[in-house]
Amino acid sequence: MKRLWILGACFSATSVFAQDFDMGIKGGVNYAQSVILDVVGTSGVDVDDLESEKGSALVYGGFMRFTGDKWIFQPEILFSENKSLVSLDDVDVENMELEDLFTLSVDKVDVPLIIGYQAFSTIRLMGGPVFTHVRASGEDPLFSLSDMTLGYQAGIGFDVQKLSFDARYEGNLAKVKEYVETENGLITVDTRKSLFQFTVGYKLFD
Repeated sequence: MKRLWILGACFSATSVFAQDFDMGIKGGVNYAQSVILDVVGTSGVDVDDLESEKGSALVYGGFMRFTGDKWIFQPEILFSENKSLVSLDDVDVENMELEDLFTLSVDKVDVPLIIGYQAFSTIRLMGGPVFTHVRASGEDPLFSLSDMTLGYQAGIGFDVQKLSFDARYEGNLAKVKEYVETENGLITVDTRKSLFQFTVGYKLFD
C-alpha cells in the first residue's frame, strides 16, 4: 500500500511539473546526531557516563527533476550507511571496566519526494516527505531490525551549470526505537536518526 501511495504521489506531481525534465546522479555526506535517547531502569549508571559519537556516512544515488515555471518536483533514491559508536565511560558492567559498548550500523534506502521553489535566480527552497527503509544491526547479536519509516527533508540548493548543490536537514515523523540490554539496565536508541545532508549532483541532460 505504501509503495502504491508513493507511485501515485509521483504520478500526480509529474503531471503538474511537466514543462522541463532532467535527471542525474548525486553523492555527498550524511552527518547524524547521537543515537542515544534515554536510559531506562538503570541502577548505578549516570546518564552523563553514556556517550554516543556523532555518525557520518557517504550517501549516493540518483534524482529526477520536473520543472514548471518556478516550481520543482524532484523524486530521488539515495543509499547510505551510518555508524555510531556507543560507549560507557567508567561504568562497572559485570565487574569489568568497559570503554566501548557496541557499534551501531544503520543501512538506509531513502526515497525523498521533494517540492522546490526557485526563490531567486539560482537559489532553490526545498522540502517534502522522505520514505526510508532502515536496517540496523549492532555487535550485540540481539540487536537487529528492519523497518519502513517516514520522515521529512527541508533545505536549500543552487545550481551552477550542470552541478546541483543541496544542503538539507532530515527529521523524523516516525521513530524506530530499540533497546540494548546491559547488566545495569536498558539503553534506548533510535535508529531513525535526524541528520544533516550535503550533496553535489550532476545533471545529465541540462
